[in-house]
Amino acid sequence: MRAHSDQAGFTLIEGMISLLILSVGLLGAAYMQVYVHTTTAQTGYRALATSLASDLVSQVMADSQNTGCYVFNSVAPANINGRSSVCNSPAATAFMAAWKTRAAQLPSAGASNPNSVAINAAGLTTITLQWDLARDSAQSSFNVPHRYILVTQVS
Repeated sequence: MRAHSDQAGFTLIEGMISLLILSVGLLGAAYMQVYVHTTTAQTGYRALATSLASDLVSQVMADSQNTGCYVFNSVAPANINGRSSVCNSPAATAFMAAWKTRAAQLPSAGASNPNSVAINAAGLTTITLQWDLARDSAQSSFNVPHRYILVTQVS
């Protein structure tokens, strides 16, 4: 009789190596989920900033008589495009209150990352929106503050 040397099934070492390989794969998949979530959040905040800036520029252009009402976290000059920068428009004040509320949806938009709207005497408008994702511990690798700046001429 001949000895049968073929073994059937897995040994304990083979099973442990298989589990190790599976664990590494699952950890990689979990990291990718966190990365995709973070990237999606960044894209959403960038889209919000773009929408906020676009809405504000449209409003300033449509309401050029009250341009001074839209200056925020900045000092308005005495005159903008030859018009007084004093705000006497309840509608413009209400628009800016709603706009500021929407801008506050950006994370960490506050003292450390101030949003601002500056308009100089010639009507050059600079809208700066900033946000920081570092407050979320799952996004700690993306702790660089983000900034969206729109500069346009309003006449």
